[in-house]
Amino acid sequence: MVVSLDPKTAYWSSSPSKGWGRPESLLMGDVHYWGVWWGEQPFEMYKRKVGRFNSEFGFQSYPDYNTMLYFADSTELYFGSPIVEAHQKHPRGTRQINDFIEKYFYTSSEFEQYVYASQLTQLYGMQMAIDAQRSRMPRSMGSLYWQLNDSWPAVSWSSVDYFGRWKALHYGLRESFAPILLGMDTLEGKPNVIWVINESHRNLEVDLEVVVMDSQNVVSTMMHPLQVKHGEVVFVPTIFTPNVPDKINKNTSFIHLQLKENQQVLAERLAYFVHPNELQLPKPDVMIRSVQKDSFVELTIESRTWVKNIQLLSNIDGHFDRNYFDMLPNKTYTVKFYPSKKLQTNALRFTYRSIYDLKSKR
Repeated sequence: MVVSLDPKTAYWSSSPSKGWGRPESLLMGDVHYWGVWWGEQPFEMYKRKVGRFNSEFGFQSYPDYNTMLYFADSTELYFGSPIVEAHQKHPRGTRQINDFIEKYFYTSSEFEQYVYASQLTQLYGMQMAIDAQRSRMPRSMGSLYWQLNDSWPAVSWSSVDYFGRWKALHYGLRESFAPILLGMDTLEGKPNVIWVINESHRNLEVDLEVVVMDSQNVVSTMMHPLQVKHGEVVFVPTIFTPNVPDKINKNTSFIHLQLKENQQVLAERLAYFVHPNELQLPKPDVMIRSVQKDSFVELTIESRTWVKNIQLLSNIDGHFDRNYFDMLPNKTYTVKFYPSKKLQTNALRFTYRSIYDLKSKR
């Protein structure tokens, strides 16, 4: 039918072209790679199983805690709760989410904290997948995760829950699908290669700044000039001096990557040597200030310490334009909060949680 109506337009007659368990699925056409969720392979498998066009892959998490209060009382929200299980339609879903939380993050007996951990786990896996797929350009030229939203308030693969509340994943996708993206792959706890993706509409002549930090202290700073053409991925395998990775504690350290053009930051990212549950994080020292604007509240957030995956919380329903992000010590971050209805400023209260809370409340 398509050929008869429009013979000049390329059309792929099936999606996926091959099943994810077949080797040829990674060599041609598009692939729905479910080896991680259905096959229960570790997230690292996303780095090995990169197709030509990755048109479906995903991992489950719980919806926002406030969304779950829509169908259950707080006393009915706990791990293994019958009413929660009624909103989980995958036969192995609850156990798999828990297994992956334990592998990469921390579980918690407090269910609201557990929901937070599940969303961070989903974010961690999907970012690993998208990084692998985008950095293999031009061999890999498509990355479509499953799924955007929900048709009911359920435990699912979505990045936006039934009521439109963004999960951690949806916030992280802004970084993952940015036109200019940089990242780092590690091998046995040591940096292996840094990559820079340029899908902007121009060629770039930039400086890659690599700052190695041990908690709050700078260990080393390196600059590397780069030329990155439009539609190109550049790999930088030799940016580190030989002794830098050996003289730091990989459990307390991270790398601040920045791409600068005439001192203007085009992209930045924090990269790590180990999984989140292997990090030895300092106790957060966060200050939040708020100023009422016409239609939103502007938050100014600072911390004397490095903070991993801060989740901003409000006592009033609404939307943060940024959330679940990592904070550098002594840097100011600005976040906008849009209340769901007009309120007096003194009615608003803002708090936060981070991975440190998961570890300390186990």
